[in-house]
Amino acid sequence: SSSSSASSSRAKIYENVDAAIEARLDTARRMPGDQYLSAEAARDMVLRATVPATPTDPSTSSPTDPSFDPSTPVAFRHDPRLQWPSLQYYTREQVESFYRQVAHPVC
Repeated sequence: SSSSSASSSRAKIYENVDAAIEARLDTARRMPGDQYLSAEAARDMVLRATVPATPTDPSTSSPTDPSFDPSTPVAFRHDPRLQWPSLQYYTREQVESFYRQVAHPVC
């Protein structure tokens, strides 16, 4: 479906799966705070969220396919709906009220 396509002209193409994994790790390292992403988690994320940059054989259309060549260029699938404006916005007062109403035990 088009909602999970990497065919957008804005999709960044990674040289191979390893380059996409390194990009995910770099993103976590650059985030503020004490962010951490293990190489194993980054690999799982990349394998699940990428498609070949230039689809070839439909039977090997996913990096999770055992016959997928890891040197194949890949792009992240992207659902363009994630970029749509939010349907609901809250004021600062609404958010603060919501937080005050959260009741959860703290150790």
